[in-house]
Amino acid sequence: MFGGLNLNSNPGSRTRVDVKLKLNKRIATILFVLRILQMPRRTLAKGKFYHIYNRGHEKQQLFFKQKDYEKFYNNIARYREKYPDIQIVSWSLLPNHFHFLVFEKQNLSNPGSENGEPGFISEFMNRIQQSYATFFNTKYRESVKQGKKGPVFEGRFKAKIVEDEDYLLQLQRYIEWNAVKHDLVDKPEEWGYTSFIPGSIDFEPEVGLEFNPHFE
Repeated sequence: MFGGLNLNSNPGSRTRVDVKLKLNKRIATILFVLRILQMPRRTLAKGKFYHIYNRGHEKQQLFFKQKDYEKFYNNIARYREKYPDIQIVSWSLLPNHFHFLVFEKQNLSNPGSENGEPGFISEFMNRIQQSYATFFNTKYRESVKQGKKGPVFEGRFKAKIVEDEDYLLQLQRYIEWNAVKHDLVDKPEEWGYTSFIPGSIDFEPEVGLEFNPHFE
C-alpha cells in the first residue's frame, strides 16, 4: 500500500504500463536514429585541418578496459588503409570521449573551389564510430546498458575547422595533454592512449574553453 493505493491490486494493469514504457523507449530510440539520418550530410574539405571530437551518449563511458582502447585504435588503423590521404596529426582517447586533429591531403592537380575539394573525413569518422558502436553493444549491452538498445555516441562527431597556425599548435598540445587536464595522469607520457611523444611538448598548454566547450 502507498497513499491508500494498492499497487499490486491489478497485475494486468501493471503489465500494460510496463509494455507502454518499453514501447515509449523504443519509439524514442527510433526517433533519435531518424533525426541522425535526416541530418544533411556533412562534407569536410580536403586541405583543411579539423578538430574532431565526440563523447559517449549521455556522457556514458566508452572505454572500460585496455582492449576497448585497442579496438578503437585498431579501427583507426584499419580505415586509414582505405583512406590513405587522411592524416591524424594528433589524437587522444579518454574514458568517455575522444579528440582528433585531422587533415586530408588535397589533390594538387584538382584543387577544387576556394573552400577546398570535398573529402572523405566524415565517411572515415562515421565508419570508425559505427564499427566501435557495434563492438561496444555486443560486449556491454547487458553489463553497461542493462540490455537496452540505443546509441553509443552522442550523435555524429563534432568538427571544427582550424585555420590559424597558432591555434593549430595550441590545439595539438591541448589534445595530447587532455588526460592531464582531466586529472587521469600527472604527465601526458603516462597516458597510453594518445599521440604524445615524450620531449615534444614539455609544458601544459594554456588554452581557453573555445577549444572544447562540448566537454567542459
